[in-house]
Parts: sequence; structure tokens; C-alpha cells
Amino acid sequence: MNSTQNGMTALAVASAHEHAECVVELIRAGADVNFQTDTSKISFKDLLTDLANAGTILLTLGPSSMALMSAVKQGHVHCVRELIRAGANVDATNQVGTTAVMISCIAQSIDCLRELIKARASVNYVSCTGVSALKMAAISGQ
Repeated sequence: MNSTQNGMTALAVASAHEHAECVVELIRAGADVNFQTDTSKISFKDLLTDLANAGTILLTLGPSSMALMSAVKQGHVHCVRELIRAGANVDATNQVGTTAVMISCIAQSIDCLRELIKARASVNYVSCTGVSALKMAAISGQ
């Protein structure tokens, strides 16, 4: 259920592409909503693409480390709700210390940010590069 292809689980892929019905079915089937992406299978080209898509704060985003971050990064609020309802860790960090709250600020996913805050996600974490969600929001124009 939690095997990966290209470093992403089926749940992370469904979340990234806003397939909320698939997200629900995968959760019902036992998918681990907190499963960490195997970054050793992510190619350097994919990493650079993700970083380039992050815009001005290139070194703080990196590849999404789980389904929740994938959904937040794409602004898929319905998937975010389902993942939170299923127990996704709203304060989990990826390999560079970035949280879903930070990703929502970078991606300007305001509805996702609201859902994370309702779920009591911390807005006070600082990434490994020393950047907070507030600074990320300011840099990305929010």
C-alpha cells in the first residue's frame, strides 16, 4: 500500500493531483497518511524542477515529503481536509525542515493554510535554513 514509484506513494500522487475520491479510498484501504517519501528515488532533475517551481525561496521547499504536503503544495483543499481527518501529522517536516504551513505560504494556498490552522498546525516552526512561515509568506507576496 505504501510502496513508491519515483519516490512517491499512490496517496501522495492522488493528493498532488486533487483526486479526493482516490485519497479517501486509499485511506480506507490502509494507506499511511504520514508515510515519508523516499527521496533517494527522486532524480536530481525532479529535485531541481521542484525547487524552481518554488520560486524565490529555492532552498526551503524541496520535494514534498508526504501526501499532505503534496496536496497543500498544489492547493487541493479537499484532499487536505481528508488527510487531516484521517490523522495526517500537520506539523511533520520534510528533509529541510519545511512544514505544510510553510508550503501553503510559498504556494499561496490560503484555503489550505486555513485548514491547517483549524487543525492546530504550528505557525511558529523555522526551517533548517532559518526561514519561518511568516517570512515565506512575506517573500511570496502574502
